[in-house]
Amino acid sequence: TERDGHIAPHVALALVHNILQDSSAMQRHQQWMMDHAQENAKDWVIRMSLDLYRLQADKEEAYYWLGQARDTVLLKGATRKSELALATSLVDLARYEEAAPVVDKYLALDSNDLQFLILRLDIAMGSGDLDGMRRYKEAVLKVDPSALDSDD
Repeated sequence: TERDGHIAPHVALALVHNILQDSSAMQRHQQWMMDHAQENAKDWVIRMSLDLYRLQADKEEAYYWLGQARDTVLLKGATRKSELALATSLVDLARYEEAAPVVDKYLALDSNDLQFLILRLDIAMGSGDLDGMRRYKEAVLKVDPSALDSDD
């Protein structure tokens, strides 16, 4: 309905505030949606709100693990294991420009390092690099033909 159509901008704004980690602004838009949604849309608003909180918690956890990975590298030194954890955290947070040098460092040492190849593929996918996606997918499958098989 026309009234529910006015909710869409507040959904978008709630998502933006979630990305910006502005919880109070996100809550204001969620409350506005609850106050203005028709009765049959309130369940959807509640589900969407819970999803936003879950996404926010997932992001906070990802930043926690990034901090742990950075601390490990800083305190214990750069090892393959510690930098793999760092690069993985950076890729999880779509910080591809920061992750790429770490990944490329280990691929220069071993171009068949499956874990770093998969991270390089993820970087290419996240960056929209179609040529890189094709190239790294082929490289991954050359090392392990079942590496990209899903358990789902």
